[in-house]
Amino acid sequence: SRCSQLFGTAMQRTMLFVLWAVAALTALSQPVVTLQLPFASRMPSRIAEWRENEALIRVLVQNTSGSEIRDAVLSVELLKDGQRIARSRDGHPSQPRFSLQPGESRAFSWREVIAEPAIEYDRVIGQQVLTTGELPEGSYQLCLRVLDSRLRPVSTSACGNFTIQLADPPQLVAPIGGDTVSAMPLLQW
Repeated sequence: SRCSQLFGTAMQRTMLFVLWAVAALTALSQPVVTLQLPFASRMPSRIAEWRENEALIRVLVQNTSGSEIRDAVLSVELLKDGQRIARSRDGHPSQPRFSLQPGESRAFSWREVIAEPAIEYDRVIGQQVLTTGELPEGSYQLCLRVLDSRLRPVSTSACGNFTIQLADPPQLVAPIGGDTVSAMPLLQW
């Protein structure tokens, strides 16, 4: 009985060691991808501008592993004031895919890696985006990470902060309250 207890303990330790070794080897063989998100601290509220103006957001991806990464996608999360308001539907058929050779670095524009049909918005924000095409004012954080063809992460999240500030509406300068105006008044803003 004492012998079986010792054997059982030794067997448990051996199994733990084997599991640890497999996990360590798996971690070492995983490709490492780094991301950089250079973009302005103030972004336009109109989402179409993100797609149209390639200088607004550039996603820099580098495969620092010795393995090719095929059919990768970017997983996206957008937070407003700390609350998630949008995310990518990872694996959606319209999500653009890309491949990276070992050591390869590439820069992508927003439209090259994000497909709007693959983005899912929070209900409240989603209604505003559908109606106006714009995001509301506030502080935002955009986080991206690379997923492999099986939708497993091959990078840590890279995040960047920005704000959206809408322009003040125009102020009427003339005529001022109480002025008498003609049928075709001249309005000054």
